[in-house]
Amino acid sequence: MGLKLLILCALVVLNQAAKLPNSQTATCARQCTESKKFGYETGKTYDYDYTSKVSTTIQGASEDKAGIDMAAKVHIEVHSKCDLVLKVSDVVLTESDPKSPNTRRNADVTGEFKKSLEQNPLMFSFQDGRVDELCPSNDEQTWALNIKRAIISAFQNSMDDFSQEQETKEMDVTGSCDVNYSLASNGWYTMTIKKTKDTLGCVDRHGYKTAMQGTPYRVPSEIQSMPLVKSTHECQQGISKTGILQSSSCEEQHVLRPFSRESSGAVTETKQTLKYITESQSRSTKVSTEKRTTLAFEHAFDNTNSANAQKEVVNNLKEFCELSKDAVKVSTAKQFTELVRLMKTLDSDSMESVHKKVHSGKVCPKNTKVRKFFLDAIPMVGTKASLKMMTHLINTDEVTGAEADMWMTSLSFIQHPTKDMLLELKPLLTNTKNGQAMLAVSSLVYTYCKTSSCANDIDMVNLVASLEDKIGVGCYADKNNVNNIIRALRAFGNAGFSSSITMVTSCLTRKENPTEVRLAAAQAFRRMACDANRNELMTIYSNRDEDSEIRIAAYLGLMTCPSKSILNKSRPHWNQKNAALEVTSLMSVDAFVTKAGMKMVSSVNSASAVEGHLEIKGGQLFSAEWKTPDAKTEIFEAKTSFFTVHRDETREQKMITQNRQTKKLCTGDDLSHVTGLELCGEISYPNASLKADSPYFPLTGPLTAGVTLYKRDSHTSYKMEYKFGKTKSVVIANVGFNTPGSKVDREMRLGFNLNMKKHDIEMMMLSPWKKATFNGAVDTKQRQLNGKLLIDQSEYSVNAALASKKKSSKMIYTPSVEIVIPKKDNIKLDGTIEYLAGTTLDSAFAIRGVSKEPINMRLNMLNKKVIKSIKGSFTMDKKEEYSFETRMQTLVTKKSLRYSPFISVKTPAKLLMGLGGSVEIKYKKAAKVDLTVTGLTRSPMKYFVQLRDTGNAKQARYQTKMNIQSPILTTKGRSNIMIRPTSIITRTTFDYIIPRVARDKVTMNSKIVMKSTKKATSIKGNGSVLFYLLEYP
Repeated sequence: MGLKLLILCALVVLNQAAKLPNSQTATCARQCTESKKFGYETGKTYDYDYTSKVSTTIQGASEDKAGIDMAAKVHIEVHSKCDLVLKVSDVVLTESDPKSPNTRRNADVTGEFKKSLEQNPLMFSFQDGRVDELCPSNDEQTWALNIKRAIISAFQNSMDDFSQEQETKEMDVTGSCDVNYSLASNGWYTMTIKKTKDTLGCVDRHGYKTAMQGTPYRVPSEIQSMPLVKSTHECQQGISKTGILQSSSCEEQHVLRPFSRESSGAVTETKQTLKYITESQSRSTKVSTEKRTTLAFEHAFDNTNSANAQKEVVNNLKEFCELSKDAVKVSTAKQFTELVRLMKTLDSDSMESVHKKVHSGKVCPKNTKVRKFFLDAIPMVGTKASLKMMTHLINTDEVTGAEADMWMTSLSFIQHPTKDMLLELKPLLTNTKNGQAMLAVSSLVYTYCKTSSCANDIDMVNLVASLEDKIGVGCYADKNNVNNIIRALRAFGNAGFSSSITMVTSCLTRKENPTEVRLAAAQAFRRMACDANRNELMTIYSNRDEDSEIRIAAYLGLMTCPSKSILNKSRPHWNQKNAALEVTSLMSVDAFVTKAGMKMVSSVNSASAVEGHLEIKGGQLFSAEWKTPDAKTEIFEAKTSFFTVHRDETREQKMITQNRQTKKLCTGDDLSHVTGLELCGEISYPNASLKADSPYFPLTGPLTAGVTLYKRDSHTSYKMEYKFGKTKSVVIANVGFNTPGSKVDREMRLGFNLNMKKHDIEMMMLSPWKKATFNGAVDTKQRQLNGKLLIDQSEYSVNAALASKKKSSKMIYTPSVEIVIPKKDNIKLDGTIEYLAGTTLDSAFAIRGVSKEPINMRLNMLNKKVIKSIKGSFTMDKKEEYSFETRMQTLVTKKSLRYSPFISVKTPAKLLMGLGGSVEIKYKKAAKVDLTVTGLTRSPMKYFVQLRDTGNAKQARYQTKMNIQSPILTTKGRSNIMIRPTSIITRTTFDYIIPRVARDKVTMNSKIVMKSTKKATSIKGNGSVLFYLLEYP
C-alpha cells in the first residue's frame, strides 16, 4: 500500500512539472535589474482605462478637422519582476464624420480592428520602469503591435530615482530620444512626474518609401530629423507611493514649419491617457517569446492584393485613353500615380493579362500613348509581378536599347526587395544582350542581404554563381571577354557576397590580365564582410614591383575593414514636350481600418506644342509654316486644393475666403486682330495678410494660376516666306506673311527690285491696311534718289540727297529728304552728322511740314577711355522734350577699378527711369556694387552687394553683404564662406519683409568635407535651415 501511494505522488509531481512551462517558463527579459523603484506584485493584474485622440487640421485656415479616437481597457499582468504581459480588451474605434466633422461615428464596422488588437497578449521586458524588449506573437500584425507600443510607451518610466531630476536616453514608439524627467509635485499619496522629449534629436523615427537610395544619417548631432516639422512631446505620470502607475497623460503636437506662423498651419495633435482602475489576482496568460523587437515604431510597406485589381487597372488605362487623346492634361499626373498604385496590387498572372490587352490594342486601339504609360509604370511598381514582367519584356526584346537600360537602373532603387523578386530576375543574367542586368541585379542582392541571412541560402548562392559563369574558371581575360569579366567583377562588388572571393582573387592575382580587370577585382572587396580573406590584397599592396594603381586599389580594399593586424602590417609603409506634375502632401493618422488627416494637392500642367514645316535653300529661300494651336491651349496651369481625409473619402476645404484676390490680364483685341491669338493670364489666391492667426501662403487656401492661349480666328496656319535672287545686274528680294483660312485678311508682302544696269529701283508693300509702291532712279555718283511713291490712291514725290565733306579729322554729312504731297505742305528733313572715327558722333535733324513747329532730334555719342556715353532728345515744340542719356565712367588704378553707370529717361511730365551708383573692385581684396533706381516705383529702390576676401595662406575666406530696399521688398543678407583644402563651410543669414504680407528670417549652415585619392573622390556634407517665423511688420 505504501509503495502504491509513493508511485501515485511521484506521478502527480511529474504531471505538475510537465504543465509548468506553459504558464511559468516563458520569459522575455534577458536580465533583471535589482532596483525596486516600482512595486508591481507578481501574480497580480493591473487594469487601466486607455484613450487616444488624434486630430489634424490647417489651423487658422481650415474650417474642418479630421480625427480618430480610440478607447480600450488595458490589463498589465505581472509574471515576474521583469516580465510583464499587456492585454487589451473592450476596444472601441471612432472617427470624424466627413459630413459633420465635429461628430463621431463607428470606424470599426467589421470588428477587425477590435479582434486584431485583443487577439494576442504581448510580453515585454520591464527593467524597473524601462522597457528594453518586446516579445510579440508571430502572427501579431505590425499595425496592432505599433498601437501596443504606444500604450507601453505611456506606461514606461526610465528614471533611476523618482525624487531626482534626470536626463537620459529612452527608446519608445517615437524612436530613441533624449528625455528629461522631473518631479512636478510630491503629494501625500501620489507624486507627479513630468517627461519631455526633444523630438528633433530622435533617431530610428522615420520610415522611407521612395525610389531614391540613401545612407542613414548617423552623424553625432542635436538634429537627427529634417526640421520641416516642429514637434513637441510632453507627458505627466502620476505614481503612487507604493510604486504603482496611477495615471499617464501624453500630448504631442506636430506643426509643418514651412508657411506656418507660431501654432497656425498644418497641425496634428495627439493625446493619450492611461488611468488606473483596479488590481486583482490573476492566472498567468500563456504567451510566445519566439520573436523579439523594440518599442520603436515599425514601418511596414506591404502591398495587399486586390480582388478587383486587374479590372481597376484596365479602367484606369481606359481613362488614360480619353485623357491623352490630344495633349497631357493637368489630371494626367494624378492618373499615372493612381495607375502605379493599382499595379502594385497585381499578381503575375493579372499583370500578364493586362499587358496582353494593352499590347493587342484591346484597351485603347487608337491611342499608342496608353501603351507607353503602361510600360513607364512597370519599373516604378517594384513588386515581384512587375519584375517578372520586366524580365519577360527585356528577354523577348519588346523593350530594348536605352529604355531597357533605364529599366535596369531602376532596379537599384527598390528599397525593400524580397527573395521572390530576385529569383524572378535571375533569367536576366543569362541575357547576353544586356550586360547592365548584372550590375542592377547584384545591387538588389546587396539590399536584400543587408536584412536577410544569405550566406547559407542556396537560392542566393546559385544566383551569385550565375555571375561566376560570366568569368569562367581561372579568370582568363582576353579582348573577346574582357568587358563581360569587368562587368561581372563590378557586380560582385555590388553584391558583397563573400562566397565569390575565390573567383575574385583569381582575377586579381593573374598578372597576365589587363590592368582594368585587376583593378575591378580589387574594388570588388568593397562590400564584402570583414571576415572575408583579404590576404591577397595585402600581398599585392606590399609588393613594390606591382603597378602603383593596382597597389592603391588593394590598399583601399584593405581599408574598408581596417583591423589591428592589417594596420600592424601597414605601419612600416606609412607615408603621405507635354508635362504634368502632381504633388500630394498628406498629414494623417492610419488606424488600419480607418484613416484621418489633411491633404494638400498641388498640380502643374503644360500642354503647349508646335507643329510646322521649315525649308531652307542656302541664302535664296526660307519657307516656314506653323500650324495654329487648338482653340484653347493651356500653356501653364497650377492649382492647389485642400481636403480633410476620412477613410477613403475626402472633403474639400474652402479655407480662408475673406479678401480673396482674383486678377486676370489678356493681350486684348488689338493683338488678337493682328495675330488671331489672345494670351491670357489669371491668378486667384487668398490674401490673409489682415488675418493675424492665419498661416503663411500657400497654407491659407486654394490657389489657381494659369496662362492660356486662345485662337480667335479660323486660320489653320501661319506662313512666312523669303526669296532672294541676284545676277550681275539685277537684285530681287521678296518677303511674305499670311494666315490661310482666316476671316481677317492678314496677308503682308514686301518686294524689292534693283536694276543696277538701268539704275532703276522698285519697291512694293502690301498689307491689309495699306498698299504702297515706289518707283525711282538712283544716281550713285551724286548720291541722289528720285522717285514716286503711291500709297493707296495718293501719289507722292520723293527726292533725297546726301552731301559730305572732310573738315580736319572729322567727316561731315548733310542729308536732305523732301516728300511732295498733293494739296499739302511738303515734308522736309534736313540735318548734319559730324563723325570722328572711333571717338565722337554728333547729329541734329529737323523735320518740317508735319506739325506747326519743327520736330528736332539730336543724338550724341562719346567713346573715350574714361567715359562712354549716348545722349538723345526729341522735341515737338519748345516745351515738350523727350530725352534719354546713358553714361559709363571708368577709373582704373594699380589697385582698383571703379565703374560709375548712369541712365536717365525723361518725358515732359516726369522722370520715367533713373539709375546711378558705382561698381568698385579692389584687386584680390573686395568688390562692391551700390546702385539706386528711381522712377519705376513710388520711392527709390536701392541695391547694395559687397564681397570681401578675408582669407590667409591656410584658408580662403569670403564675407558677403547684400541689402535690397524697395517699396515691395526689403531684404538683408550676410554670408561667410570658408574654403580649406579638405572642406567648405558656409553660414548665411537672410531676412526679408514684404509689407503687409510676410516677414521672416532664415539661417542656413552647411559643411562639405572632401577626401580624394588618385582613383576616387569622397564628398560628405550636412546642413541646416532655420526659419525664425517672425510676426508681420
